[in-house]
Formats: sequence, structure tokens, C-alpha cells
Amino acid sequence: MRTSPMLPTGLGVRHPRDGSPVYFAVTDGRRHDLGDDLRIALIRWVRLRHQTVASSRCTTADLLAHAGTTPSVPVAATRHIAELAVLALFFVENNLRWLDELSNQSDFLAWFQRHNRPAPADSTVRLLRRAWSVMRAQSAIHNECPWPSLDLRKPRLQLEAADVIGTFAAKPLKRLLDILLHDAAHVAAVQVPDMIVSHEAGLIAALAAAVPPAIQALVESGRTDLRPAVYQLKLSDLGQLAASPALALARPTGCLRFERRATMLNAKRATQTNPDQGNALALPDASLILDQEQT
Repeated sequence: MRTSPMLPTGLGVRHPRDGSPVYFAVTDGRRHDLGDDLRIALIRWVRLRHQTVASSRCTTADLLAHAGTTPSVPVAATRHIAELAVLALFFVENNLRWLDELSNQSDFLAWFQRHNRPAPADSTVRLLRRAWSVMRAQSAIHNECPWPSLDLRKPRLQLEAADVIGTFAAKPLKRLLDILLHDAAHVAAVQVPDMIVSHEAGLIAALAAAVPPAIQALVESGRTDLRPAVYQLKLSDLGQLAASPALALARPTGCLRFERRATMLNAKRATQTNPDQGNALALPDASLILDQEQT
């Protein structure tokens, strides 16, 4: 097959004795004559390529390849790589080679809860749906994504706010938050509503008393992003979170700690007192003062 540098890969041309070009393509061992007009031949070649792709059986590896390029921002790049790793591990452990054999989302979420994965479940689902959408736009697949959309950002933010408040909460609120954040989901679904019914007045008072010191700690620690969630958290929200099937998936992956705040503030004061040692002591960014460590 003679090719021209001006023709796309897979489109060939031959020149009979009369000198007029004849364009053709070969797919699956079959030759397809596309005519002698280049414009029409290109249109027919594109249609032929679409038919070939549509008739081929897509793999889960094809889906991962359409997940987009890695972002240039370091934090976003780390998250993107973690989400890809979670999907790849799910496909491998469940022997999912072909895309038409993709398990239900409930199977993925059940698998996800058995593994302590660094990437959030909902962002991993969004990555798969985004890659599926790209493949549909390219006519590689035609059916809708079998996984519905999943958004755990609001319950996750509420649980992070509950984690912050729990540091300053008095009993029985502290006990309720411990159950909500750490006990099995089926235990929290029963005990948290019971505690709200039997100790409602005391819980409301304890929640109101714990919010101001929690806000102050967030301000001093540079985590002002959590202030609105702490302000807005209500006792009814805790009951709804306990009854939500997304509780186990939305829980924070670690434990918020405030202990490092005093150490870093003392280190900063020491650096300001002795300017000669300013270059010897590197202080982390303020947003890292309130850190989230893996339990």
C-alpha cells in the first residue's frame, strides 16, 4: 500500500496506469475502495473508522486511558493519580477486563469500604463517569454510564466539622460524636438518634458551647475554610448523617489534631526573637498547622 505524508494513517492510495489516484483502506483484512476524490475518500475513511471502533469491544484499560491528562498542580495531580490507582486496583482485583462487564456501583462501593483507600469514593466515581463521557463523545461506546453520579462533599464537610467540634465538646455530645465518627455505621444509625431523643436539650447546649472554641482554634490554625461548616452544623444534621447510607464513605480518613499549633507558634516566636537563625528553621505553611493524620 502506497501512502502519502498528507494522508492519515490507514488511508492508502494507488495510481493505475491512467495516473488518477484511487484511495482505499484495509480493516480486518478487508480492502475498502473509497473512490478517487480525496474529500469524499476522507469522509468515507472517517465513517469507516467510527464503525470499526464502535464494533470493537472496549476494555477497562481503554477507560483508564481516556481519564484525562495528569493536572499540573501538585495537589490535583496527586489526587488524580490516586483515583486512577483505585480504579485500576478495582478492575484487577475483580478481574474486570471488558468494559461491558463493569460491575454495579454498589459493588464498587462495597469493595471500596473494605479497603482503606486514599482517594474519596465520590471523586473516583466522577473520574470514571468523565472518562466514560469522553469515550461516548468519540463513539467508542454508545450506552450510558452504569454508575450514577455520587456526591459526598456536603456530608464529608459536615463530618469534618463534627470532628473539630468533638475536640471541645462536653458529654454527652462528645460521646455522640465519637459514635458518629468511629463506630460501625449500623451502630451509629441506632444509637445516635436514640441519644438525640433522650438528651436533646443537653446536646443542643453542649453544641452551642463547643462552637466558639472550635472556631477560635480554626482561626489560629489557619483552617478558616471549615468555619462555615462548624457554624452551620445542627443537631438535626448529626441525626441525618447517622441515618445516611453514605456515612461510612463520607467519614474523614484521619483524626484532626491541634497539638502542633503551640509547638509551631513557639518556633515562630523563637525565629522572630533571633533573626540570625531565620534561615536555619523552616516553618511549614499555616494551613498545615491543623493536620489530618492517618489513624
